[in-house]
Amino acid sequence: MAAIGCIDLKTGTLSFAGVGNITTRIFAAEYNRVLSKDGIIGYMMNRPSEQIIKLCRRDVVMLYSDGIKEHFEQHDCPGLLTGTAEEIAQRVMDTFAKGDDDSSCLIVRLIK
Repeated sequence: MAAIGCIDLKTGTLSFAGVGNITTRIFAAEYNRVLSKDGIIGYMMNRPSEQIIKLCRRDVVMLYSDGIKEHFEQHDCPGLLTGTAEEIAQRVMDTFAKGDDDSSCLIVRLIK
């Protein structure tokens, strides 16, 4: 799996492309989920397509691997999106990691 993203702070947009089992979600006033293409890097891979999403101040962008429970909501973990990006990532790992697979989580909180 692989994903690449770029946040343009001037325009407030996220440009994203991904392949494989990586979930990208934006927690904001409006729920948004960014889709990665199915595939395995170097084997059976569809051509990634760029997605562009408008972000707003205080949005939380979350990328996580398949070692994290795919479907969860904010109400499943009260206070999920409070604190620093590091604290949010740790909360996701502690609460939603499957335990039988490697897991990773990246959090970006827009403060500008």
